[in-house]
Amino acid sequence: MLKKILTQGIRLKKRMLWVIAALLVLMSTALAQVVAAPAHAIAINS
Repeated sequence: MLKKILTQGIRLKKRMLWVIAALLVLMSTALAQVVAAPAHAIAINS
C-alpha cells in the first residue's frame, strides 16, 4: 500500500517537473518576444 503511494507520488513529481519545465519554456519565449518586439520596432523606426 505504502509503496504504491510512493510510486504514484514519484510519478506525480515527475509530471509536475515536466509541467514546470514547460511553463518555464513558455515564459522564456514569451519574455523573449516581449523584449524583442520593442527592439524590433526601434530598429524599424530608426
